[in-house]
Amino acid sequence: MRYRFVDRVVGFTPPPDATLTIEKAFPAGEDCFTGPVPDAVPVSLLIETVAMAGGHLLLRVLAEDRLPLLLKVEDATVLAPVRPGESVQARVALRGMGKAAERAIVAQAEGEVFVSGRPVLRCRLLYACVRVPGLFSEERVGARTSAE
Repeated sequence: MRYRFVDRVVGFTPPPDATLTIEKAFPAGEDCFTGPVPDAVPVSLLIETVAMAGGHLLLRVLAEDRLPLLLKVEDATVLAPVRPGESVQARVALRGMGKAAERAIVAQAEGEVFVSGRPVLRCRLLYACVRVPGLFSEERVGARTSAE
């Protein structure tokens, strides 16, 4: 995949108040600035950045062979555009988890995106965290690392 939604994780708070903060830069030369709105990061990319941060948070909190899958963007509010060349911080907080089925957990998270401390997007996300046996096994991780 050419596009990376998380440049680096800059903060993590374990449960009970689980949060994760990431940084992501949007260099002016990125392909996303060649579309219909060349002077702003597409909102879909900002939401995907928050969703990926939420996935990172759930992987750390669950600490099992569970794969978080985004089910739904329950709400999203754009407060300001993100311009080419700006970097964002996205902070995600886990708001609740419950067992949905024998092999699945449903989790709700809230996320915010900031540029220089100024909020630019807020959203609520819903995930299904499904059990995938051997997801983090040494054999599988080794195979992925050698293929990259």
